Amino acid sequence: PNLKITDVAASIDCSSNKLSQVFNLYLNINYYDYINNYRLEEFKQLVKNGDCNKYTIAALSEQCGFKKTSFFNTFKRVLGITPTEY
Repeated sequence: PNLKITDVAASIDCSSNKLSQVFNLYLNINYYDYINNYRLEEFKQLVKNGDCNKYTIAALSEQCGFKKTSFFNTFKRVLGITPTEY
C-alpha cells in the first residue's frame, strides 16, 4: 500500500520524474492508476479463485495493497460497478 513512485525509481536507479514520463508517454497512464489497476487485477483473481469467501471485501482489498476508501472509488471508476456487484 505504500509503494511510491520514488521507491520504484530508486530501485531501478532512475529519477521519479523520468519514471513518471515513461508511464505517461509510453503507457498513457499515470503511475498511481497503473498500480491501482494492477491491484484491481489481483483482487479479481482472488475473487475468481474462490478462496476468499471467509474474508470481507475490505480485507481482500487490503491484501491487494489498497486503502479502503481508494479501493471502492477506484473499483467503481475503472469497472463501472461496485465490488459487491462484481
